[in-house]
Amino acid sequence: SRRRRQQQQQHQQQDEAQDAGGGGDFFSLDVDMDAWIRFMDAASLLQVLEVQRLAQDEKMALFVNLYHTMVVHSFLVLGPPRSWAKWPSFFNAMAYECCCDVFSIAELEHNVIRAAMSRPQPFLSKFTVPQSSYRFALTKGDFRINFALASGSRSSSSKVPIFTPSRLDAQLDAVTAEALNEFVDVSVAKRTVSLPKVCAWFEADFLREFDVVRRKAQAWRAAVDAADGQGTS
Repeated sequence: SRRRRQQQQQHQQQDEAQDAGGGGDFFSLDVDMDAWIRFMDAASLLQVLEVQRLAQDEKMALFVNLYHTMVVHSFLVLGPPRSWAKWPSFFNAMAYECCCDVFSIAELEHNVIRAAMSRPQPFLSKFTVPQSSYRFALTKGDFRINFALASGSRSSSSKVPIFTPSRLDAQLDAVTAEALNEFVDVSVAKRTVSLPKVCAWFEADFLREFDVVRRKAQAWRAAVDAADGQGTS
């Protein structure tokens, strides 16, 4: 079956993931083992999770939270990837069994959460994007997802909220504004604006929703100007 083949493939990749990881020594940490066991028990319930009847916003909040859970779980046990070259193998090897299927962190990002969005630049896609497909993949894209997914790299936001369906739109606005505030560099002298690398990697997402991006940017600019005005009054 597909699940068995995927499980066998994931087991074969564990040694590669172990090599890619930075050597996390989880059991040397001051860990509340009772809490850890409760977490593992809760994670095991994901195997039979049914998401088909969930609305788009509900699935998006669920899967983005799950992505961050998988990243943190992997970093705790194995440590983060030792180098940029190790990131693809690490994220393609670490996997959960969920929704009666199996997916790696990379598959969750590109084939579930970003399924209806653009692929990264061809050079990056060759090494990072799996070709899997999932029946529960999201069917609608949102350019703000590019700022919401925090992989733990230096270009990721240092703040990761727990997303909820009822507040999803406001939370996506907030993480996008935070990322732009943190990573955009404006040089008046050089008359240049430097954007986060994710804007180049997934350029098509921003061009596809250009009018939305422009309206959001104008709203954020107005909010910043208003806050600056209050601070100087």
